[in-house]
Formats: sequence, structure tokens, C-alpha cells
Amino acid sequence: MRSSIHGVVLLASSVLSACGADSESDEPMGRGSAACQDFQDATCDFASDRCGVVARASCDTTFRGIRCVNDEQATACANALNAATCSSASPQCELDAIVDRPAAIASCEALYQAFCDHNAKCGGQTVGDCMADAAAMGFDCSQALSIDLRYESCLEAIDALMCGSPTPAVCREVVLVLPPGVSLS
Repeated sequence: MRSSIHGVVLLASSVLSACGADSESDEPMGRGSAACQDFQDATCDFASDRCGVVARASCDTTFRGIRCVNDEQATACANALNAATCSSASPQCELDAIVDRPAAIASCEALYQAFCDHNAKCGGQTVGDCMADAAAMGFDCSQALSIDLRYESCLEAIDALMCGSPTPAVCREVVLVLPPGVSLS
């Protein structure tokens, strides 16, 4: 099943209602190139401002963290959304052609690796056991869609974390995943 912006609006709503995410006004515009940031903004202009399907802050939190595969596809979608109606799909906005899922998956895996490295450094489980436990608990980076703009701050916080300290607040909900049963391809 291919997923368009219309389908992902519901996805963003589902993901963010479960996470309780909000947006802060001093955050950077978004990840990626200017064309990718235009796509992110156009998507939320369409989904939130024009169609009212999802709150603007929730949409921004999800879409600002999306990396784009290429500028041409991102630009084509952003331009198509300017003319789209709330009830019609934009063929230029097939998300599996726009979203750089491998980049989101790699960032997710790096984050979990950092947590497991910290755990091992502090005398906890080995990295391998930590990663195996994560998989057993259902932690699945293959479903990563968007990496919150706080991600780099989270990695820095993990690096500075003292043994025995709780998970840094900045690290909560920095990886947004596809809900069960939803696929972009």
C-alpha cells in the first residue's frame, strides 16, 4: 500500500496523540535541505491550517523530523499541496518516494546503541544483551519515520549521563514510529 500525505495526516494524528508531543517556537525549521523543509511546512499548512485534520503543533513535530530522499520529489509534493483540496490525493505526495526511512532507521539504531553503550559502561548488561532485550520488548527501529529535532541534544545528554541517573527528559519520544499495521510501501 502506498501512502500519500492524506494517509499520513491520520498517521501523524495517531502517532502524536499517543506521544503527547508539542512543538516549541524556538526549534529550527526542520531536518534536511530547504526543499525538504518546504515540503514539511507545506504538508502542515495543508493538513493543519487548510484541512484541520491534525493540530499544527503535532503536525510540525512529526514532519520537521522527516528527512527527504530527494529535493525534486519534496518540491513536487509541496507545489502539489498548494493546489490540492482536502478531499483529493496528490499523486506527487507518495510518502514512500519522499521520506528517507533508512536515515530515520539509522538514527533510531544509533540512539539505542548509545543507550546500550552507556548501560554497559556503567556495569549493566552487555551491549548485545541490551539490544536483544530491546528487540524482545518490541522496540523496532525498522518502523522509524521521523527523528525529533531534540535528537542531537539527547545524544549529548546520554554521553554526559552519570551512571545510575534516569533517562534524560530530552530523550523521551525523540523517535516517532509508524503505528502497528501502517506501512509507507
